[in-house]
Amino acid sequence: MPHTLRSAFTIVEALVAATIVGLASAALALSLAASGTLRQRAAARTGAAELTVGRVATLGARGCSAADTSGATASHTLTEHWGAQRAGAAWIYADTIAGPPIATVHLFGAVACRR
Repeated sequence: MPHTLRSAFTIVEALVAATIVGLASAALALSLAASGTLRQRAAARTGAAELTVGRVATLGARGCSAADTSGATASHTLTEHWGAQRAGAAWIYADTIAGPPIATVHLFGAVACRR
């Protein structure tokens, strides 16, 4: 078989290269979409954590002689429903936070009240 000099790609080589580039582009697009979704979920979880920290701080600053309390708040896309009852020298609380893209989060705990 004689050796010949080629100055161009064959059609098969061009199709294989186009397929590889297409698959790589699709994979990149999927990873970027997944990254955006993960960022949204992380932001929602951070917001839920901030609401919870604020609620615990508020209850910890509340006096032991104060009446039981409850309420609801909304922040960005999250809604919070909470309630707290005095039990000795502590507040027993239940906190429910909901909003897309996270599922509803239920938190229960106790925090010492201010004497």
